[in-house]
Amino acid sequence: MSSPAPAPADPTSRIELLDALRGFALFGVCVANLFSGFSFWDAPASANLPPAFTLPTDGAAIFLMHALVEGKFYSIFSLLFGLGFALQLERGAAGSTDPIPRFRRRLRVLMAIGLGHILLFWTGDILLLYGLMGLVLLRMRHMDDRRLLWWAIACVFLPIVSYAPTIIHQYVTPALPFWFVGGSIEQLLHLDLEKPEATVLMTRNGTLVQWLQMHFAGLWWRFADLVFVGRPFKVLAMFLLGLLIGRHRMWSRLDEYAPLLRRVAIYGALVGLPASVAWTLFKDSDSYYGGTWHGLAESALYACAVAPLALSYAAVFALLWRAPRAQRVLRLLVPPGKMALTNYLSQTVFATIAFTTWGFQLVGRIGPTWLWLWAVVTIVLQMAISTWWLSRFRFGPMEWVWRSLTYRAAQPMTRRAPVPESLAA
Repeated sequence: MSSPAPAPADPTSRIELLDALRGFALFGVCVANLFSGFSFWDAPASANLPPAFTLPTDGAAIFLMHALVEGKFYSIFSLLFGLGFALQLERGAAGSTDPIPRFRRRLRVLMAIGLGHILLFWTGDILLLYGLMGLVLLRMRHMDDRRLLWWAIACVFLPIVSYAPTIIHQYVTPALPFWFVGGSIEQLLHLDLEKPEATVLMTRNGTLVQWLQMHFAGLWWRFADLVFVGRPFKVLAMFLLGLLIGRHRMWSRLDEYAPLLRRVAIYGALVGLPASVAWTLFKDSDSYYGGTWHGLAESALYACAVAPLALSYAAVFALLWRAPRAQRVLRLLVPPGKMALTNYLSQTVFATIAFTTWGFQLVGRIGPTWLWLWAVVTIVLQMAISTWWLSRFRFGPMEWVWRSLTYRAAQPMTRRAPVPESLAA
């Protein structure tokens, strides 16, 4: 007899703690992306934009974003990605089919979504990088726990090693090929994206052709930046830790792992919080990208800040989940977490409408304090919309697309639709 076709897990069997943590990470990613990618709140005066909406609290808002948010929440997403991979391996081992070809297909679909996201909407996309690093994760899946842990620790600090040669010259970097291609495309298309005011003005007033050209060149500049700062190593480090956690199903044994979670929460904060504050006070983009000793120290502070504090956040979240009252509140984050891909992409759509030439042209006009409020309103709306949507449908729209393309079959979408036996969990 032929074995049944591989099928996705029933959405009703999802692990709510992980979905809630994903929803929590979604809020932090929204804050970070508004500050670093969409709003251009620090647009140069040479862009000659109308006055910005500022408040006396803007300095504190900027400090809090850098110290408490930047880097920490994409790290939690990366942790959950690796954990999800462990779940798929476990489920595949219990079945009769090899899950690896399906996971590769899942990664290819994710990369296609990410590429479309970059070329059509926003060059700050992370999905394409996740797909690429997922292929690396596949090659490391057979490592034992000890090797996984050591590789994760090494990957946290490898960005310092990759940055060090830039002290000789800023172009002595693995990012050089991407810079070269990006610069060549700029010259070919007569763009000047290295000047911040040019990017701001094109975002605010550009035509469709200019928009597409900017994003095509921006794809290469984006990966030049990712490679220069060592983001692939940082993402892979959290993937590996997630895989390690997933192997031991820590989320289902919270009482047993509570002492370890407390240690991670405490020591992660003791290391990560002072390092993050120091990095915030110390950071200097011009010095960093110029290849200096200052930049090397900045890279070291970032390594000591982001991963420990992200792990501390996740551990505190898991410990709070054990308390019934706290869990009732945290459960509000489950619906947006279940639709994380849809919500991540819809944040881009909202921001595109708000900030760019295709909408209200608010680029450079929303101050830092208002960006925090924007993120709060966004996640509250996504909580409400996700709750309503999932009361009627099994998956978010983009999750349905991702699953259907992965399994090469349209998944039953509405809750009333019958689930074929081959698609049952």
